[in-house]
Amino acid sequence: MNCPELVAVFGSVLRSVGLPAADLFTPKWGDTDLGHSWCYFPVDEKKPYLFTAFHTRPGGSLGPHPAERGTKLYLKTFAAQPDTPWFLKAPGEQVPSEFQSPCIRDVTPQFLPSQSLEVALDFKPEEDTRLCWFSVFIRGRWVPVGWGVIDNERNIARFENIPERLTGIAAYFNGRQMIPCSRLMRIGPGGA
Repeated sequence: MNCPELVAVFGSVLRSVGLPAADLFTPKWGDTDLGHSWCYFPVDEKKPYLFTAFHTRPGGSLGPHPAERGTKLYLKTFAAQPDTPWFLKAPGEQVPSEFQSPCIRDVTPQFLPSQSLEVALDFKPEEDTRLCWFSVFIRGRWVPVGWGVIDNERNIARFENIPERLTGIAAYFNGRQMIPCSRLMRIGPGGA
């Protein structure tokens, strides 16, 4: 079993006895094209406990899998979230596979210092494109880790909750690959 499967099974077991466990995932680590999943256990409102199913206990060390190593963090929900790509995309617009569910919520700020930013686009997208993707370079290709909404009048994309330590670009998704459309940017405490 892989991590998402372990978390799904263990989360189901916890929920079956009345404990409010959820699935949390990062689409990609910052240094590899693999992602990761954790059990998310809301102990208090400041910061929930994370644990990796059968490998750690709630509140214990996450070993080589700390949330801080992830690019962005998303919680799987049971209700559709209106600010997901599922609802924000244009009719017929393609969305990368990691983001095709309407039931995910960006919880990155709960775990990582992050910034909202407006990014100038080097060229206008096709008319039927509403989404832009914050992408990081991993193993020879641009990989999407978060979405932004395009403002066509100002020729910018607005991204929310981008972790301060990431370096990446804005890119369009053409159904097969990411198409870079901004300059490279390093996210810091003041933005890009």
